[in-house]
Amino acid sequence: MMLGCLDRGSRTLRSVREAGLFGVNALAAGQEELALRFAGKHPEAEKWDGVAWRESHGSPRLEGALIWVACELRDLIDGGIT
Repeated sequence: MMLGCLDRGSRTLRSVREAGLFGVNALAAGQEELALRFAGKHPEAEKWDGVAWRESHGSPRLEGALIWVACELRDLIDGGIT
């Protein structure tokens, strides 16, 4: 089981809620630029432009990631500061 904490207003939360699944990619040393790209608030198309990936079990698997884990959404729990 894995816990993921997402901002209530994030596009990622909306996508995970709609799909009911998500993937976790653990990036390698030297992939900091890619990590920062996905961590930012850039438009969706910009985040994926030029990124090598493939779909696996319904979610993106980034080329060069050290680890990739397929996850199925079980519960959404409201928390944090409102």
